[in-house]
Amino acid sequence: SAQKQGLRVIEGLDMLLYQAQKAIQIWTGEVPDIKTMKIAALRNLENILKHNYLKYNKGIRIYVYSNSLFFIYKNEIIYFQ
Repeated sequence: SAQKQGLRVIEGLDMLLYQAQKAIQIWTGEVPDIKTMKIAALRNLENILKHNYLKYNKGIRIYVYSNSLFFIYKNEIIYFQ
């Protein structure tokens, strides 16, 4: 994999955000802050997941903290990005 070869790896959300940042720059001439964009995206994703995902998966908690998304089940982190 690219990561094993020491290359920089960008996850899907980061790629989407950098593309959106460039598009906003082209359209408006302003460069939005990528950190602010990521926090907003993760918070919206958190709300969507809490609304849809938790209906079917009781006991899983979803949090956004420090630019990361965490799924917690029985006090253990089962996924994070």
